Amino acid sequence: MSLYRNPKCWSTLIMVLGSSNSLGKRGHLRPVYLREPTLDFQTRVLAASCGPLKDLKARINVSLPSSIFSANLHHEASLVVAVQAIQQMVFCDLPYLTSFLEIVLAFGSNFWALRLLLDQLSCEANVLDGVINLILRDLHCQKATMLKLWQNLGPVYVGEFLCLFLTCKHLKMQYIGLLSLNIVTENLHMCPWAKYLCNFFHNAKLKTLPLGNAIHREVSRFMSLFDNE
Repeated sequence: MSLYRNPKCWSTLIMVLGSSNSLGKRGHLRPVYLREPTLDFQTRVLAASCGPLKDLKARINVSLPSSIFSANLHHEASLVVAVQAIQQMVFCDLPYLTSFLEIVLAFGSNFWALRLLLDQLSCEANVLDGVINLILRDLHCQKATMLKLWQNLGPVYVGEFLCLFLTCKHLKMQYIGLLSLNIVTENLHMCPWAKYLCNFFHNAKLKTLPLGNAIHREVSRFMSLFDNE
């Protein structure tokens, strides 16, 4: 049970499922971008995974339907099953979790799967609030770690990460994007790619989207830093 409630175990599982079948030259996992499958496919995998996950908890051997876990989309299907498993864990064991940010970061560039997880968690308001509080606490405590990580991942990743949360339909989730943006704004000397991030926001047309006043204010403030360059 201690492993089941350990965010590191879940983040490692996500990283493995979102990696190439072959290791890099130094024996490291090689993250891969999995193209987002159709919403119908995601829905069918979520529905089909409920039974097998229940059986696995009961220590019963399971077989997954070949119609869904085909040779073409088995990586994507496995990631969706992991999303379903994380949702079930969080719904039952949220009070025992010590972190959630590392699970979020484990998805890498597969933001569609992260978005699916956040949508699944939003079914319960109390659960969503708990997850948001964990992520915000993690961000407050790990600003230096996030800056170092963003330096390695580059502006495209940071832009996608910020836009995912800033445009989230769940208002409270947008605070994660705001805090992340503030970390960049307060540490521009460590973010040489910040101007590119401004261009990313322009291309995403963030300022024209029907977002909250706080989002528009902070995004506009950030973009104004580069308007005259």
